[in-house]
Amino acid sequence: MKQFKLCQNKILRKNGQGLIEVLVSLALLIVGILGSLTLATITIRAGTESRERVQAALLAQEGIERIKNIRDTNWIKNRNWNTSFPTSSSSSSYKVSKYISDLEGWQLELGGENGIQGMFTRTITFPAVGTDKITVNCIVSWTDASGKHSVTAIDYITNWQKQE
Repeated sequence: MKQFKLCQNKILRKNGQGLIEVLVSLALLIVGILGSLTLATITIRAGTESRERVQAALLAQEGIERIKNIRDTNWIKNRNWNTSFPTSSSSSSYKVSKYISDLEGWQLELGGENGIQGMFTRTITFPAVGTDKITVNCIVSWTDASGKHSVTAIDYITNWQKQE
């Protein structure tokens, strides 16, 4: 009888240990799966943010190229190279839009450009204006789930065909 009780106690202890091992294994498995899901989420978020930043940088560069196109069109039309630009430094925001009536080229207008590719806003400012050089800032901003972001491109438009 004594031997039977001893054997019965050993069986009960083993059954409890098996349950604990299963619970520990499940806990480790859940931690591993959650870690993998968290890593995948962070990777997707970083990829999306990177894509948005590249799009914004390309839109900022496009804004600068449009300003250069205005300068070049002025030369082609035998106008002063800085005809369409502000005559003094300004913190006013501009957008570049197309002429519709005579299809002469790009035109500057006051105000920012909203809704570019759905979520971006582009503004162009001229913080320094000289006789032979104009500083151009093109700021592209957007808001997403992680907050507000912006990319700034700075370039100098010069009178490279200056007559001496």
